[in-house]
Amino acid sequence: MEYLTQAVDSAGVWGYFLFIALFIIGLLLNIPGTLFVVLGVIAFGWFESIFLAYIGSVAAGVLHFKLFNRIAGNALGNADNKFINRLMNGVEKHPLRTVILVRMFLYISPPANFALMLSGIALRPLIVGTMIGNVSPTISIVLLTHFGFATFVS
Repeated sequence: MEYLTQAVDSAGVWGYFLFIALFIIGLLLNIPGTLFVVLGVIAFGWFESIFLAYIGSVAAGVLHFKLFNRIAGNALGNADNKFINRLMNGVEKHPLRTVILVRMFLYISPPANFALMLSGIALRPLIVGTMIGNVSPTISIVLLTHFGFATFVS
């Protein structure tokens, strides 16, 4: 851990950009975003990690959606299943609320991203919903990691 902290300190501002880039690449490789939040706390400390993890999670979530949405399209919107159609009807009526709730409870997990992609949600509610919905899980994970880690180390 000491090596990681020294490497981040020596990288300066580039360490921030590298962290965000790794966050985005990791999510594209289906690595859970929570792992990067935890690593950010270890590398940067809790205060900087709140901002870096938030920026990284929003950028990664939106880019992941944008990239794979071109491939998936609106696959769930055309389903023949009554249950899925009922769920999709709610998503179509309240896309912003749907994204906020998905991000608050599932954060930016790859399965949550794929579900949002397949739903056919437009980009604008996805971006706004991700920005709003990622606030509380990012802060919670950072603080739980910081205080939990401090408890185990001391």
